[in-house]
Amino acid sequence: MSRNVIVIGGVALGPKAASRLKRLDPTANVTMIDENINISFGGCGIPYYVSGEINSLDALRSTTYGTVRTPEYFEHKGVHTLNQTRVTAIDRASKTVTAKNLVTGEEKALPYDRLIIATGSTPKVPPVEGRDLKNVGGANNLEDADALRKACASGSVQNAVVIGAGFIGMEIAVALADMWDIKTSVVEFMPQAMPGVMSASLSDMVRHDLEEHNVDVYTGEKVQRLEGENGVVARVVTDKRTLDADLVIFATGFAPNTALARAAGLDLEERTGAILVNEYMQTSDPDIYAGGDCVAIPNLITGKPFVLALGSLANRQGRVIGTNAASDDGKAAAFHGAVGTWCVKIFKMSACGTGLTIERAKAFGFDAISASLEQLDRAHFYPEKHMMTLELVVERNPTRARHSGRVRRRRRPQGPHRRRGDHAPVRQAHHRRSRQCRNRLCPALRLRNGRRKRRGQRGRQHPLRPAQAHFFQGIRRTLEGSRQQ
Repeated sequence: MSRNVIVIGGVALGPKAASRLKRLDPTANVTMIDENINISFGGCGIPYYVSGEINSLDALRSTTYGTVRTPEYFEHKGVHTLNQTRVTAIDRASKTVTAKNLVTGEEKALPYDRLIIATGSTPKVPPVEGRDLKNVGGANNLEDADALRKACASGSVQNAVVIGAGFIGMEIAVALADMWDIKTSVVEFMPQAMPGVMSASLSDMVRHDLEEHNVDVYTGEKVQRLEGENGVVARVVTDKRTLDADLVIFATGFAPNTALARAAGLDLEERTGAILVNEYMQTSDPDIYAGGDCVAIPNLITGKPFVLALGSLANRQGRVIGTNAASDDGKAAAFHGAVGTWCVKIFKMSACGTGLTIERAKAFGFDAISASLEQLDRAHFYPEKHMMTLELVVERNPTRARHSGRVRRRRRPQGPHRRRGDHAPVRQAHHRRSRQCRNRLCPALRLRNGRRKRRGQRGRQHPLRPAQAHFFQGIRRTLEGSRQQ
């Protein structure tokens, strides 16, 4: 008998899970439901559409080959798609969901054998006076993106204020100031820009890049109210100053959208309010899967649950969920967690990181120290080169490391293998016969070198390059100094 699977949510994880499931089990009856008009779009590209770097809104919901992912596109793939439809309730006892058409108001109950929750997150908007004024909004979906771009193109916006200095806030501020030459200010409640993901020293570098391009950054300030004239926003009042504003954008973060899961009695994580899932992305009900921005996943460094609202993670989890929903036991694939890798483009600078900052590492109880280094991102003799700042966060106990704010460029390995995980034992015989592989991570090469040493011959040597040696010498000096203290 064909399995009935319902997917709630059609932005990132939902379409990925539905497509993967249908590919593995063509007989399954898959229905994807989303309350928006546009589905399956890349939300991370919204700032680049606002800036004009992406010309068409359809580009954000197109495949690599230019096909727009409309409901008809998914119908052609065998996924029944209901957009402008909201799921209002989940009945776990009868295994049905109640769906309401937002255009006609019609409601109907849809049965499921397995259910996938991909409801994403809801923007956090602080309860400040004046947030309902005209020209106050966010950058959360394609409709918001189109409205922002039209407002900027009309020439009516001279001053803009972005509230929140996270990823979206930084990129929207750059889009407004760079493309449209709008006087832009960023207001952040925390004492630094990009709090929680970047150390204070690296944050100062990002702030300098913004201010160098006519974007004012005010940290450690609280927005008290928005003032308007004739129903249109005109000023933003903080506890330290008043800023003129023709446009205000809230980028104050997101909260997991878990109202349906809570009403259905699924287990939630206490601190974040996100849905708790196991390594198979199953909720407390094994026939209900969940993933994306609405779930708590393990942090592979701290071992504690956290929420990481990234499209890349949602797509990875969607593939796992689709694989499991298509299997008989529901446990064919696993997602073990994440370390929190990110990147963001500013003006002249780009920033990236993974793991914990020095501040967060200490807050989690690690006896952590950090080492910083500035060096060229290419060889000194290459014509195009730029300075690069790196920061490594480690625990004093040498058995573990907590990396953060690090940029590393590695030479592309030679031979047929490209990554550490590609060295399968089945390929070792080939490498023992072939002397062409120079990848030092290859287990066959290590085996070959070990045999040479047992015969009394010298194994293949891999000396550190000068830049690597200089970097690790700096780290050793920092560690030795901390031990002496």
